Order: sequence, then structure tokens, then C-alpha cells
Amino acid sequence: MGVIKGQSIRYSIFNAMAIVLGALAILFIIPYDKTSYGIVNMVFAAAYLFSPVIGLGLPLVIIKFYPQFTREENEASYLSFALTITIAITTLLGVLLSLFYEEFVSLASYFKLDAEFLNGHKYTIILLAVLLVFNYVIISFSSLFKKIAIPELLSNVAYKIAVPLMVLCVYWGIVPQEYLGIGLILFYIVSTGAILGYVYSLRTWKWSLSISWFTKERVVALLSFLLQSGIQTLANGLILRLDILMVGLVLGSYQAGIYGIILFMTSTLEIASKAISQISAPIIAQKWSEGNIAEIEKIYAKSAVVLTVISCFLFLMLYYNFPYIFEIMPNTEYHPDWRWVMVILCVARIVDLGFSLNGVILTYSRLMKANIILLILSGILYFILLVNLLPHWGMAGAAIAYLTIILFFNLAKHVLIKIVWKLDPINYNLVKVIFITAICFAINWLLPPFGNPFVGVILNSLCIGISYLGLILIIRPSDDIEQLLKNIKARLIAIINRAST
Repeated sequence: MGVIKGQSIRYSIFNAMAIVLGALAILFIIPYDKTSYGIVNMVFAAAYLFSPVIGLGLPLVIIKFYPQFTREENEASYLSFALTITIAITTLLGVLLSLFYEEFVSLASYFKLDAEFLNGHKYTIILLAVLLVFNYVIISFSSLFKKIAIPELLSNVAYKIAVPLMVLCVYWGIVPQEYLGIGLILFYIVSTGAILGYVYSLRTWKWSLSISWFTKERVVALLSFLLQSGIQTLANGLILRLDILMVGLVLGSYQAGIYGIILFMTSTLEIASKAISQISAPIIAQKWSEGNIAEIEKIYAKSAVVLTVISCFLFLMLYYNFPYIFEIMPNTEYHPDWRWVMVILCVARIVDLGFSLNGVILTYSRLMKANIILLILSGILYFILLVNLLPHWGMAGAAIAYLTIILFFNLAKHVLIKIVWKLDPINYNLVKVIFITAICFAINWLLPPFGNPFVGVILNSLCIGISYLGLILIIRPSDDIEQLLKNIKARLIAIINRAST
């Protein structure tokens, strides 16, 4: 866990920066034009869903074939390999998508969704989908070298700056609302180019590609994994992004803006999950190739506890500060029902994080096809639930559909992994985390409401922080979290000592 821990900490710092910037935008900028924010979310969600159609599972392919390629070829030429197949596949499938795009729109019309929105943003969505494929491929490439922090800065952090600026430009009348999609395209051109430049600086690359590597057997294996991982990525994308798009297509872009605000808040629970997943993926792929199940089990169990500790802490923070946050927002009237939407989404995310890296483990194992089948079933069920629940229950319906799918998908993967390899992330330490969370929830329930929202946020956060972190140090559910807190304490003491001398 040493390499994972080091890069995860750096990554999490940049992720925290993104969250802070996003939070400031949500509090003070986005509320002025929720409709524009909803449009940005809808365009991005549509492009995100189409990106696996254009790029299949290229980011996963880059990770999967790295060990084999480097054993047989010059490692310095792997960037050429990655970019060549990415350009070839995205060009071919991008053209095909543009030709059959109307069929997708017709399907949306059949389910009484806003087909006009999809038609009006056709080329923006397709081009953005291509850029997303390149972006994710290059980020996956950097993860091969355990370098994920800088790409996070150039992608996620920068995105949290760019989107509010685009919303402000529309609100101030600098650019028309119709140009929001173009703004997203320009951002990803710059972001992807910057990440590629960073990757280029990591090694001395040999810009050549040995055609002899592409034997019949390797091409068949590559295409087979590409197709399988593409289906998996598409189904996974449905689970991650379909709700925000469907809310917009059914309830309108304004409601998509509100739902996007709540989604952002709940996404803070995953502050460390992307870091651990990205840095763990190549390691787990390598351990599978070595047959080292014991090391996989160790990473699996430790990651589950660490992610649950962090997500439960952030849930407490969000739950007790949720009404105050909306009081701080300008141009926004708080609705108590929104809190229940937040709670349902948070429970779903905690469940997902509690099962840790089960998706990563299955993706790089011999049971990848089983994971794909589960994803397809989950994606279909998710769509059915959204179509039926959204018109009647609004945003709460979208949240319930998401929780249902997360429970089904994770329980199925959990049972499969436990039966086949006897791997189980659920242990006594996770029970400790739930116990700590329950105690802190009860403690903060006793606090009286505060008249000033800023005072409420500060006092609630202090109370939660002291009680939760204190119990973590006393009950000790995770050695990694305990060591991190001790390191932070030591650094703070050192800073204080230097300041006093």
C-alpha cells in the first residue's frame, strides 16, 4: 500500500482543491444561473455516455496490455501504441456514430424524452465524446507509472474552474447560452493537450510502432478485450451519468441544475476513491498476471475500510450542514425534500465505497465477462427505473433508482468474488466505522439549530470533526487512517514549534 498511499495522498490534495473550488462555485456562482449549469451537466453526461461507443474500452486496454507489451517490445514505444490505436478507433467509430445518431434520438423520443435537446447538440456531444476518450486514455497511461496527481490537477481541478467561468460568461451576457458546449470542447482540447505534455515529460519515448507485434492472436485478444471493456464502460457510464441526463430530459434543464448541485455535494464522499482505484488498477492487473491473490485480498480489504471511514465522515458533514449551505446560496429557495435526495444518494455512495475495488478486481480477472453481464443488467434495470420513477417522484425517484442499482450491482459482485476466490472486504473494522458514525450522528443530533448559517456550518463541522476523528484514534478501525492522522498531527506540531521560535 506504500506506493498507493503516497500517490493517493497527493491525488487527494488536488481532488480536495477541486472540491473546494467546486463548493465555492456551487455556493456563490452556480445559483445565479442553474439552467446553464444544468445544460453543461446534460451535454457532458450525453458525451460521457457516448464516449464508450466511440472509444469502446480503450482506457482499460491501455492498462491491460501494458505488462504484455513491455515484456515483448521496447517500453519507450508504448505511447505510440496507445495513441495510434486511439486515433484509429475513435475516428472510425466517431464517423459511424454521426451516421446513426438519429436512431439514438428516435429511441429517446419513444420514451418521451427531450429529443430536441439531443438533436440541437449533436456535433458538440460527438466531438466532446472523442475528446473524453483521449483524455481518459492519457490519464490511464499516466497511472501505469503511478503518476495520477498532476493529471487530476489538469483535468478535474481545471474543470471546476472552467465550468463556473462558462456559467458566469452566460449570466453576464458575454456569450450566448448556446455556446456552452463549445466551451466544454475548448476546455478538453487544452486539458488533454496539457496532460499529454506531462506524460511525454515522464519518459524518453520512442515514436515508432512495431507492426510485428500485431500478430493474429494478439489482435484477436486486443479486439476481444476492447469490445468487452467497451460494453462494460458503457454500462458503467449508464450507472454513473444516466440520472443527470434523464432528469434534464424529463424534468428540464433547471431541475438538472438543482440535481447537479446535489450530486456535486454527494460526490465529495468519493474524494479518495478515484485515487485509490486509479493507482490500484495497474497493480491489481499485475497481481492477477502473477497469480498473487493474497496481495489482492490485502488491497481489497484495506481499501474498503479507508474509503468507508472517509465517506462516512463526509456524509456527517454534509447531512448536518445541508440546510445551512442552501441558506448561504444566493438566488435559491431551500426545499426540505432535497435533503432526502441527498441522503439517498449518500447511502448509495457509502455502499459502493464499502465494497471497495470489486469492479476493478473483476475487470482484470478471468471473470470479466461476468462483470459485464452484471453491468448490462444493472444498466437496463436503471433505465427502466428512471423512466418509471422520474415522472412521478421527480429527483427523489432518480436517487431511489440509483440506490437500488448500487445495492443490486455491488451485492452481486460481492457474492461472485466471495464464492470464486474467498475474498471479502467486509470485516470487523467496517463494523467499527459504522459504530463510530452512529455515535457521531447521535451527538450532533443533540445540537440546537443555529440562526446564522455560517455559524451553523462552523460549529457543526467542529463538533463532527472532533468527535469523529477522536473516536477513530480511540477505536482504531484502520491503521492507514490512524497513521495519516498521526502524520498530520506531527506536522502541525512542527509548524507550531517553528512559528514559536
